[in-house]
Amino acid sequence: MSRSIVALALLAALSACASAPKPIGSQSVNSTTAVQAATSGELPPPDRTDLYEVNRPYLIGPFDKLTIDVFGIEELSQKEVQTDAGGRISFPLAGVISAAGKTPGELEQEIGQLCAGASCGIRRSR
Repeated sequence: MSRSIVALALLAALSACASAPKPIGSQSVNSTTAVQAATSGELPPPDRTDLYEVNRPYLIGPFDKLTIDVFGIEELSQKEVQTDAGGRISFPLAGVISAAGKTPGELEQEIGQLCAGASCGIRRSR
């Protein structure tokens, strides 16, 4: 009895694997979104889902609040700044910096380069 149940389950599992995959670009009856295949050399235009990619890096924009910490200078430790409407910040010893469109890491490198000449206390790894 148990052998026939196992054999029946095995046949059901194998029959599920035997179905042919749907070709790319075909629409599913139950699906609300359709896959579009690019037939020419052009890519399809981006849609809203492209803006919300999980692995997309964060880019600084207008009116973002940032906390910047300069090691070794207490006056510049945990300094909170806000970007203006153009995405710029003003930071002591570095001046006005355009932060819009940059990742926090890119902004960190730029502040480090600007402060290096002003001896901000930023240590670089070599």
